[in-house]
Amino acid sequence: MDASPLARLRAAMTVILAPDAVVHTLRPEALEMAGVLAGACSVTIDRASDPSVGESWTPGGLAISPTLAAMCAEDYVRTIRFV
Repeated sequence: MDASPLARLRAAMTVILAPDAVVHTLRPEALEMAGVLAGACSVTIDRASDPSVGESWTPGGLAISPTLAAMCAEDYVRTIRFV
């Protein structure tokens, strides 16, 4: 039986956040995390459309669009460093 999305996310995050984690070995966990999060929202990546649609200004600066954020998750080293 497949694990629930929460269990899958928890398992991936446990590995990613381990003190001895080596970033370049964590691609499977980063992709699992991104997949679980993508399944929980309605954002789809349409590479033909403008990825900046949906960005907004906040007191801290420019917040990228949900589409661009989803695309950034594909860069697993960046994602893990952000986490």
